[in-house]
Amino acid sequence: ADTGGSGLKTSSRYYYYLDGAGQGYTDSTSWAPSLSNGSHYVSVYVYDNAGNSGSSGNIYAYIDKTAPTVSLSVSPTSWTNGNPTWSWSGADTGGSGLKTSSRYYYYLDGVGQGYTDSTSFSPTLSEGSHYLSVTVYDNAGNSAGSGSVYAYVDKTAPTVNLSVNSGSSWVAYIPTWSWSGSDAGGSLLKDTATY
Repeated sequence: ADTGGSGLKTSSRYYYYLDGAGQGYTDSTSWAPSLSNGSHYVSVYVYDNAGNSGSSGNIYAYIDKTAPTVSLSVSPTSWTNGNPTWSWSGADTGGSGLKTSSRYYYYLDGVGQGYTDSTSFSPTLSEGSHYLSVTVYDNAGNSAGSGSVYAYVDKTAPTVNLSVNSGSSWVAYIPTWSWSGSDAGGSLLKDTATY
């Protein structure tokens, strides 16, 4: 704007700089350049018809186009008769940093559990396989997902059937005991040292 009376120049009224480097004259009043990650600043000079100029000073913008990363693991990694614990961590290399609150959103068996700043989850689970996935967010609005990590739960004790070939009566030969085991909880019997 010009309050002195001569009015702004009718052409080449602005000269603008990006990060201190001159970009040239323009009559446009906006600019959206393609920028790399980091902080950048623009300053603009305006000219009136009397030869006066004014400066905007530096106005900064902060760019982070890089998605954050997240890693997810579970303990134990094999079958458990308790409740597994999933743990995760996030990182941001784009410059904006992870969100200061509600930085993670997590799903259990595909069902959203909500936002959290915690980095672990140990729910009470029913028997079977269960999976967790986590999405992490940075302050620029970028996000990244962990993919699914599975846990396996079996809280049912196996059963064993024991019999002897002599029945319940006295015999004159050496009896033989036989047994077999089964598991209904899902983890199956151990491959070695089963009994």
